[in-house]
Amino acid sequence: MDNFMKLINFVLFVFVILCLSCQDDNSPMVTEEPPTELEPERCINIEEATSEASGFLVFDKGLQENGNSSGIKINKEWEASSSLAYSDTYHGLDSTQFGVINLTYWRGVIGGYDYGEFFTTAEVFLVWDIPLDVPMGCYSLSDNETNIAQGLIDCSYSLNHDDQWIASYQLDRSAENHIEIIKYDQENEVFVAKLEASFFTDENPGLPEYPDSLRFFNVDIVIGAE
Repeated sequence: MDNFMKLINFVLFVFVILCLSCQDDNSPMVTEEPPTELEPERCINIEEATSEASGFLVFDKGLQENGNSSGIKINKEWEASSSLAYSDTYHGLDSTQFGVINLTYWRGVIGGYDYGEFFTTAEVFLVWDIPLDVPMGCYSLSDNETNIAQGLIDCSYSLNHDDQWIASYQLDRSAENHIEIIKYDQENEVFVAKLEASFFTDENPGLPEYPDSLRFFNVDIVIGAE
């Protein structure tokens, strides 16, 4: 009798195990979704033109032999010739730094006057004193220093006629002023970045051709990259 009861208990135990297994097999499959990949945070976004200013000059972009910058100046398309600068050719840099030079020119017909085919410097837009080992990423633009630890990179903008200044501009610190360095390769002299910056001047000659305030935005700088 004891053996018979033990057999019954064993059969019941096996039956329960089989039932539980069937329930597990019939339960809906739960698949884990892969973690969502977040896009890297960006400090410069696409911006719409809001100024209705008119009459200001847009200068010639030059030959763009080494690179180019393109974007919006106030509310018009803007392009410049861009290149990298190092201490062996520019006295304002030391051996641990480089700079980005963006130039436009009084060339061709500008403001209804034909300046001919000579490349006479007009705008000089510098991003300066950048360490050679600068990490890629976003930095605020400054008008008096580069301090990578504080997230600052120096810049300046002036309007010229060859070697004579027409107006020197100051960075508008109340605006969004940034540079986003995407790529830098010193050996191959490649530099890719995005930029936004606003400037103003108290030296305006009073002509609409030379605005007392201006903004550059949606600017892409591409030097040495295909």
